[in-house]
Amino acid sequence: ADLCDVIAAMRRHPSEVRIQERGCEKLWIQSWDDENSAAIGRVGGISTILGAMRYFPENQHLQQCGCESLQNLANNEYNCDVICEQGGIDIVVAAMNHHINNAGIQQCGCSALANLAGTEQRIVAIGQQGGLHAILKAAQYYADEESVASTAHQALRALGVDPNRVQQALVPQARPPPPPQPIQPAAPPAAIAAHVRSPKVSPLRQRRSSQEHDQVPKQVFRLDQHGFPIMK
Repeated sequence: ADLCDVIAAMRRHPSEVRIQERGCEKLWIQSWDDENSAAIGRVGGISTILGAMRYFPENQHLQQCGCESLQNLANNEYNCDVICEQGGIDIVVAAMNHHINNAGIQQCGCSALANLAGTEQRIVAIGQQGGLHAILKAAQYYADEESVASTAHQALRALGVDPNRVQQALVPQARPPPPPQPIQPAAPPAAIAAHVRSPKVSPLRQRRSSQEHDQVPKQVFRLDQHGFPIMK
């Protein structure tokens, strides 16, 4: 489907969970292409994705697709500004905090926050809105899962925090038991399901070269007496 058609359908039916899920899936898939990613930002797709995530905070599949989409969209500077202006940092952090038992959401969330951390202003916003704490929690709870732990460490570096210097803050923690699972809706018809790709957690996409990354401010956070990173 055309990007504008997908976004229009999501806007017409904001309370229809199936439409919002499918829409976030399609926008996530399209967002891997840089031109499509830029177009999604220009035609209002970011606000549509964030609206779906706000409306269905309990839907893990939708939250993961949303975080995956934001991760890819944040490889574009204009999109980064839009995501931050429209409350995207808060929404990603809320998804990570609310779904600590979902490894996919933790990895996507860390990656999205890392890709947003391109300026000192955005790094400060991520810290103030709980992003650093959410990344540290992901690193603690998934210390034994390389894909999540490595992405969390990359996100810390993107924020100017050296994971090797905050080992005390990264002591592995046992994950809380998962909440009872709600009854799942009936599967869509096979003819429709055949055209829907299941989300896959992707590795962190590096938006900046190593030289550019070195220019990211390193002094936004400091370590307290216990070795925990805190805002200056």
